[in-house]
Amino acid sequence: MLKPVAVSEDDARAELLPDRGFSMSFEIHFDNPLIRRQDISLTFGSETFKVELSRARTFGLLDDVKRLRAAGLVRGGSLENAIVVGRDHVLNIGGLRYADEFVRHKLVDAFGDLYLAGGPLIGRFRGVRSGHTHTRRLLAVLFADPDAWCYATASGAIGSGGFEWQDELQFAGE
Repeated sequence: MLKPVAVSEDDARAELLPDRGFSMSFEIHFDNPLIRRQDISLTFGSETFKVELSRARTFGLLDDVKRLRAAGLVRGGSLENAIVVGRDHVLNIGGLRYADEFVRHKLVDAFGDLYLAGGPLIGRFRGVRSGHTHTRRLLAVLFADPDAWCYATASGAIGSGGFEWQDELQFAGE
């Protein structure tokens, strides 16, 4: 990332910012009293995904299940692979795997969407109330601006997630 890029729509925003490593943060707001407002910020190292995110499941509201099934969606959904949230309780036996599992799953979604960039990113992602569409649009905006990004190689990790830069960078279009 050479300069910040962002997309926004109503109260949703997704942005990529220059940084020396890879980090992500996400913030969600839901009217449901079990979810409400949650946020998370992580700097990625070799074990971050496994330890902090890998067990976070997708989630949905019980009130939406019937409508989604009628539309042919959530066919593979079950209480084993998704959190179902009622008005005042989580239906899954055992509850949540993380106290903030909802926002962790939204970070997993964005992480997967960013993978579509075709390689690791050196920069910081920030999502606020955003979803798949915003992250895909963000990548389109990023790659449409050759001044916003370049190819780079990392000679090795230093510290927590930072990278030692090589002397030469291959810029977009070269």
